[in-house]
Amino acid sequence: PEADSSYRDIELEKQMDLVLSTVTMGRALRAKYQLKIRQPLPKIFLLTHDPEAKNVLENLADLITEELNIKEIVITPDEKELVNLSAKANFKTLGRKLGKKMKIAATAIAELNLDEIRKLQNGDSITLVIDGDNLGLAPEDVLIQRQEKEGLLVETDNRLTVALDTELSEDLIQEGFAREFVNKVQNMRKEMDLAVMDRISISFQGSAKLNDALENFTDFVCIETLANQLYPTETPGGMLWDLNGESCKINVEQDT
Repeated sequence: PEADSSYRDIELEKQMDLVLSTVTMGRALRAKYQLKIRQPLPKIFLLTHDPEAKNVLENLADLITEELNIKEIVITPDEKELVNLSAKANFKTLGRKLGKKMKIAATAIAELNLDEIRKLQNGDSITLVIDGDNLGLAPEDVLIQRQEKEGLLVETDNRLTVALDTELSEDLIQEGFAREFVNKVQNMRKEMDLAVMDRISISFQGSAKLNDALENFTDFVCIETLANQLYPTETPGGMLWDLNGESCKINVEQDT
């Protein structure tokens, strides 16, 4: 059969293509820096100067955060959210003009504030006073340097910049443990050939850190795994697992 092109929604396809690119870049960052998708992250920054792209990303923000397991999305045209900007004198253009004053000028340029750097980025010139003389600086006289902010992982293509905030709160770390625990229990359910709606009881033995996490996320774990009980024990049977670097022995029993 031939596809009926009249049913195609070209605009929707463009929107989903942008979302797919965003999710792909986010997953690539997670993979590159070994951040499991089950570990929730606090925030994703999306940098775009395209108003249409901004609207699409805002409208489909929930889809992006769900796919990447991220709590908050920030869409901005301003790269100051992602990088620290600094200025450095361009010796190629300024050296001949300034001669002996070059060293003083280089120090002054390194101390430019964010507003002055912004003007240069926008193509405007600024004026500095160097040793009593006014010095006009054109954009080509200054090299703008960008340093990723601590805790951010950044990926860029020609339409969009994606940055993941990797600073984990204790609550996010605990949720990461809980999601890993759920994954292992689901694997054990499959190995036991349980029916989808079979109820279970779970006992486990782990570190104090794991105990705290599973105590705080008991309801989440029980809902996700159809468990009637989740409790720590000193003598569990079951299987030994690694949960984000923490050893945990898990036992699953079918409830009758």
